[in-house]
Amino acid sequence: GRRTTREDWEDWLSNFGSALFRESGSPMLRSCARLAEVYVPLARELFNAAFLSCWTELSTPLQGDLVTALESALESPSIPLDVLQ
Repeated sequence: GRRTTREDWEDWLSNFGSALFRESGSPMLRSCARLAEVYVPLARELFNAAFLSCWTELSTPLQGDLVTALESALESPSIPLDVLQ
């Protein structure tokens, strides 16, 4: 669905981050998934590592699909700037 409110975007980012932790190729990051869902500072600190661990597992076509999806989300006029930080 369309994200229009700050809460919508925060939920989207939280769900995206949770998926990264759950699907990570790293057992250490996967073991942090539940804690990262409830402790936001941990999720923020490890977000890049979780993203990279998933990115490296994707085929080139899937990486392209993910880039397209993220560009679409990040170019949305309704995304609050501080959600991106």
